[in-house]
Amino acid sequence: MTHSAATVHLMSLPQPFAVAAVQRSRAGLDDPGAQLLRRAIDDCDEIAWQRLVEMYHPAVLRQAMRACSDPSMAEDVAQEVFLKVFRSGRSYRGDRPLGHWIARITSTASIDVLRRRREQNPGLDAARAAAAGDDPAREVTRAESRERVRAAVLGLPAHLRDVVTLVTFAGLTYEEAARELGIPLRTAMSRAVAARAALRRSLTGLEDGA
Repeated sequence: MTHSAATVHLMSLPQPFAVAAVQRSRAGLDDPGAQLLRRAIDDCDEIAWQRLVEMYHPAVLRQAMRACSDPSMAEDVAQEVFLKVFRSGRSYRGDRPLGHWIARITSTASIDVLRRRREQNPGLDAARAAAAGDDPAREVTRAESRERVRAAVLGLPAHLRDVVTLVTFAGLTYEEAARELGIPLRTAMSRAVAARAALRRSLTGLEDGA
């Protein structure tokens, strides 16, 4: 799936948005991305939408790659992200940077794509590595390690997974993740500590054959 495929045509989506705009804070009004989103939704401005996708597509793709380690899957995530951004654009209130809102959508989409891939193609990473690596045994080991980490992240409770994916995959600070999730900073930090401890236990258990 190419970059151009991620540029969703406005008129191809069902249920066009109403013209009425939602209330937005001054921070949202000053955000160039938020301005583009408002024009794309309120005015059905296709050029604004294309510019919005071009602005955020690289960051979405990088975040998806960190989560998936697969270019094709990352492009699938990006396509899904921008469909969700358009369809749920009215829910963005402008009370935090648009990029943070999109990062949270990307985290959710990455988890969804990973879960579907694991259900449909168990062991796919190892099979690809065996077919493509200079050192097949080493590549398989790396692929299996990545899969164990992803499986461990998928197995976290949602409230822990949300924090660790925003901080680790999206690169948000604890303060930014806390604002995005609507929780106190101390709560975000304690959840991150709990998530990492749970991941260590899970990964240690796997390495020990538990």
